Amino acid sequence: MKRLMILGASRGQVGLYEACKKLGIYSIAASIEGDYPGFALADEICIVDICDKDAVLQKAKALEIDGIVTCCMDTGLQTVGYVASELKLPGLSAQAALDCGDKLCMKRRLVQEGVPTAPFVEIHKESDLETIASLGLPVVIKSCASQGSSGVVVAYDADQAYQAAQNMLSQEGLCIAEQFLSGEEFGAQACVNNGEIVFVMPHGDITYTLQAPIPVGHFVPLDAGQRVVDDAVVVSEQAIRALDLDNCAVNIDIMNTEQGCMILELTGRAGANTLPELVSAAYGVDYYEKIALIAVGETIDKEQFDLKDLTALGKMEYVLEDGVLEEFDPVKLNNSVANLRTFVKPGSAVHAFSSLHDCVGQIVVTGDSLNTCKALEQAQFEQSFKIAYA
Repeated sequence: MKRLMILGASRGQVGLYEACKKLGIYSIAASIEGDYPGFALADEICIVDICDKDAVLQKAKALEIDGIVTCCMDTGLQTVGYVASELKLPGLSAQAALDCGDKLCMKRRLVQEGVPTAPFVEIHKESDLETIASLGLPVVIKSCASQGSSGVVVAYDADQAYQAAQNMLSQEGLCIAEQFLSGEEFGAQACVNNGEIVFVMPHGDITYTLQAPIPVGHFVPLDAGQRVVDDAVVVSEQAIRALDLDNCAVNIDIMNTEQGCMILELTGRAGANTLPELVSAAYGVDYYEKIALIAVGETIDKEQFDLKDLTALGKMEYVLEDGVLEEFDPVKLNNSVANLRTFVKPGSAVHAFSSLHDCVGQIVVTGDSLNTCKALEQAQFEQSFKIAYA
């Protein structure tokens, strides 16, 4: 029986633990202590700070693991690469994980390999602030070590740009400034196995705007025209090669501009917020199973990834008023409901949406159009989540 260490045991990793059960892979949940759902599904629990690379390495050696992986979060990703490289395990390399986790390293590699991406300048000291002006306005100031959209400031005037850069410089010692790209942002999921890109799946994003747009769902196919889809696949493959990503899932952020598709960033793990389930629905496979198999050194069949002629939509469910989840009814309306899950126990309080931590569950559906999927998702939510509002 192969032994797979999974970093994290929260809701984003539950699919991996369930996949290991089906595949007969011995799962080890590596996580700090807490009330995490993955603990109930894992074959063994290993209490450790997953950001402490050496501590995880020592645990991995003692447990004689065959693979290490995470999904749906960047936390611990550099540990995945470090342990895999040190123990010569399949999966993300230490260098690739470093490039994914450091925006400066990533930008350098993308530019070096000629991947379309926004022009940028490096800010290492006060005198470098003058170079920001070369990018024009608005301009994007980014922390190098932040995850996702955190640590990102869009500055519309020079004073705001300099202040944001100075703040990051004082806190971290460096940052980058990037030319602001106008266009439509979307994403792509991809997978690499033994040097071969298994698939690239561009997808649309569903966002809810608070202080900034928050991704609450995704859908396929991308409704941007075949030229954009084809261009997105090309630049995604270029970016994957540029960062030497291999034996891992890949999550990619893309901007469609007048000059064509440009890479915003990418990382060597599956995306969050229903994206693995969306891949599963779109291709008719269990994507979590494929991620687990790759992590323990198995070769997956590329021919299984044949995109179905359908529309698929995945959405994190939330409420706009405080209340209590009185009941969760897991009965699906029909076979087009591919995934239905709650994150809240009946009797628990639910809170008005302010972040993805407030989500009460998720639903993934398929249909013949995006409108059909939206209607089915809403109907399933209303049937499944019985909420008494305050």
